Amino acid sequence: MGYVRKLYLEAKGVRQLDSEKYPFKSTETNHRLPFVQWWVAVNWKLDLPTPETHPDFPLWKLGYTPEQVYDDFFPFDFRFICNIKRPSVCGRFGIRSRRLWRFEYIINEGEDPWSMAQPDIMKSIIYPYITHSGSRYGLKEDVKYPEDCITVLRARPFKYIHLTVYVTSDLKPKLRINGLLEERWLQATQHIISLLLVVKELQVDSVTHWPLHGDCL
Repeated sequence: MGYVRKLYLEAKGVRQLDSEKYPFKSTETNHRLPFVQWWVAVNWKLDLPTPETHPDFPLWKLGYTPEQVYDDFFPFDFRFICNIKRPSVCGRFGIRSRRLWRFEYIINEGEDPWSMAQPDIMKSIIYPYITHSGSRYGLKEDVKYPEDCITVLRARPFKYIHLTVYVTSDLKPKLRINGLLEERWLQATQHIISLLLVVKELQVDSVTHWPLHGDCL
């Protein structure tokens, strides 16, 4: 949603400001986002291991192809990781041939956002998810996606806000920001909300949850 914010929202007077420095306030000319949570966003570009480049990779003996290895470690679907200690989300993005993958994890209270984006911390959080138990393949040793096939395009903290757009059957949207109804936002984001109104055939009320990142992709 960074693209939407920069190209559309800011042109309408919606500015991304730090809620710790600027208390939430909305006027006729200024709309401020009350960001509520620090996260770290990591973008990776992945290369395919092959029997030639990684002859000791154990899945070759089981008949796996490079593409099958990639699909097994980085599935197509978007995933919510319900880790009670550190909720995370991950999934592919962009064109399949580019093999881009994104992982986001929450920053807990008392942790420094920029320190949590450093390589050693990032690896300690993400790498367990790309290390599979050997029992999954009938092997004794765990299997990890080769580190030299991973290029970190970026790793940085961001603040997160959750908007909920309520679209009723009479097509009158209402917008809640962190649970607070804010009618003025509808004027600034009406053209964006209209993209969500693919509910004209629906005869019942529907609710669309729309997460808006302060900076994304």
